Amino acid sequence: MEISKHNETLAILREAVSSCGYFSTTVIKNQIMRLPVTIVLSLIITSLHSCAENYATIDPTNFNRKISKRDDIETPQELIKIFYNYPENETEPTVEISSVREEENYIITLVHIAIPDDSVCSERYVLRAQRHNKTWIVSDIRHSWRCCEGRGTDGEWRSMPCP
Repeated sequence: MEISKHNETLAILREAVSSCGYFSTTVIKNQIMRLPVTIVLSLIITSLHSCAENYATIDPTNFNRKISKRDDIETPQELIKIFYNYPENETEPTVEISSVREEENYIITLVHIAIPDDSVCSERYVLRAQRHNKTWIVSDIRHSWRCCEGRGTDGEWRSMPCP
């Protein structure tokens, strides 16, 4: 297998690992079958570590009410930008947005990095959503924080705000 094909497969698997359980086993199995055993073992170890991360769950009811009549939201990226109200004190926040489609669902991740705060370095939201006709329904919202160095964590994502 060519290196570029390995890299493409690894990128898909990294997204699966970072989603911690949001991917069907079929999606992962099809990608793993393409890789050498040593890479697969490395991915398993990484996934065990990263999926131990904790998330705070957010009830999607209020957000679903907010977007229920909106038929102008066309992409998963637009949906998560509407969900995430950027802090007013920041003119251009640094965010990374990714989305992956799994069957009928979109797994959409927004990571806000370089937060101007002395305790929180970044925060992450993961939405699971479906598009029905021209509207969206969010079934799950997860939120986690990464604390700055010296704030009692090792840079891991956590389910509670940083101290």
